[in-house]
Amino acid sequence: MFCADLIKMEVKEILSSSVIIAMYNGEKYIYQQLDSIRNQHRMPDQVVICDDHSLDDSSHITQTYINEHNLNNHWSLIVNNKNLGYIKNFYLLMSKCNSDIIFLSDQDDVWTEDKIQKMMSVFEARPDISMLCCKYSIIDEQGQPMHGILVDKQRNSGSLDVVHFEDILLKYRWPGMTMGIRKTFIDEVLPSINCVNVPHDFILSLIAADRQLFWEIDFTGVYHRRHGNNAAHEEHRILKNLNYNKKLNDLSIYNEMLASILNNNVPLSVESHNQVKRKLSISEERGCALKKRSIASVLKLYFTHRSTLRFYSFLCDMWLVLFGGYQ
Repeated sequence: MFCADLIKMEVKEILSSSVIIAMYNGEKYIYQQLDSIRNQHRMPDQVVICDDHSLDDSSHITQTYINEHNLNNHWSLIVNNKNLGYIKNFYLLMSKCNSDIIFLSDQDDVWTEDKIQKMMSVFEARPDISMLCCKYSIIDEQGQPMHGILVDKQRNSGSLDVVHFEDILLKYRWPGMTMGIRKTFIDEVLPSINCVNVPHDFILSLIAADRQLFWEIDFTGVYHRRHGNNAAHEEHRILKNLNYNKKLNDLSIYNEMLASILNNNVPLSVESHNQVKRKLSISEERGCALKKRSIASVLKLYFTHRSTLRFYSFLCDMWLVLFGGYQ
């Protein structure tokens, strides 16, 4: 479905929007992110920023920005008296919002000026969509474009595509800063997940996709900044993935996430629950094959589960088994 098709749709109602920013030690880049939100073509009705007990000048910079631009009527800053961690900080922010649609924001990215406008148009035309994600591009510390093999190619066609549950388990590529979520959906599921130690964007995506409520618009709405405090440069990600110890650690963390979903009564259908269970079993088998550094085990794993494992992962795992990767 293309943008022209969206224009033809009957708009049922005008919805309100909130933007939430979970902030921690973000003084270096927060000003540019605040600017990109303030300069939206369609302004949000509410902006709530929560400083998670930063050790730098983040909260002062943010409050000064709000005051200088006379934003106190619609923008607010909360400062936690102790560090909650980014997951609980985002859930706290969600509970403070009163708009129909909630947009999640990181502290160091930059939004395109039409992000809210384009995504709100979809929400207003499609009441069957509870979660909508846009695409994103990568920028470096200076805000310059970066390129890498792990970044999805962008067409910016404006087309809408449903995100299936199995897509998320195959390769997660919908980070929180691309998300807009209906408050009614958040209010329904938040009580059952706010104590589950799984990243908020991942678990919300799973629940929305399980209910066929998760869609993606082919439109670049965010420039995601790569810097020393959040990730290595995208051109070098292939080297990070070829680190043997890091790969085992990443698999362990991922398996703990899946186990938490299974053990905490996350509201998923029986079929989706079983898919998570199968994925955990395969991921654990993958970890064992890597620990044994067995070529035969890796080949057997990917032959048996070739429909649920990526070829890119197979190449990385074979490299790690054969050469040990970069330490």
